[in-house]
Amino acid sequence: MDYRKLVGINDLQSAITLGRGVRIAILDSGVPVVRRLRMKMREAPDGQDDVLGHSTAISSILFGGEGLTGMCELAQAIYLKVLDDAGKCSVGSVADGVRKALYYGADVINLSVGFSRTEICPRELEKVCRESFESGVPVICAAGNDSGPVNWPAALPYTISVGAAGTDGLKTAYSSVGTRLGEIDVIAPGENLPVLDVENRLTTVSGTSFATATITGLASLLISDLKSRHKSIS
Repeated sequence: MDYRKLVGINDLQSAITLGRGVRIAILDSGVPVVRRLRMKMREAPDGQDDVLGHSTAISSILFGGEGLTGMCELAQAIYLKVLDDAGKCSVGSVADGVRKALYYGADVINLSVGFSRTEICPRELEKVCRESFESGVPVICAAGNDSGPVNWPAALPYTISVGAAGTDGLKTAYSSVGTRLGEIDVIAPGENLPVLDVENRLTTVSGTSFATATITGLASLLISDLKSRHKSIS
């Protein structure tokens, strides 16, 4: 599977950079063991390895792996664990993850987690997403998988919300749709996507989480291209 071909951007000029020079903050379930071993990375800090497998699937789409060509294979990953090993997170852990991503110099933030829609977005979460927006660092968020209102923080005007498309190119039935026009910014492939699991085996996943990774990959290619053009001009 070639994810750039799947999204239809394999001939895009910016794909030549493969995301070189871009730092992607992945706020998820930790450091993928298979990627850490493949890249000969140091041991992850205690409790930071991806036990759940969610982060590993996101990384498969972004960076590829055995049998997979990723969206932006030369980009750098900043892994920030905001989900526990059971897949639970808090507003505080996600907000803190966004703050750390900005501190570590992320160029784009992949946030394939979210919170059920309430009347008002939690203030701490809204504040940090606005700070990221004003800093020029896009926060790319999963819309949600309950076919209802778009989750927080995807529904904020400061983030990019991503819904999931099926193999027919249409929005899936489970992908959240929003309560008003414009809450979904884009849809991307999110049905039966091949990824690696924590044992480095191919499996398939579905959901807006994984559609989000393809859009983060596309954004990384564009950011990398802009950086290379700016460097050549200066």
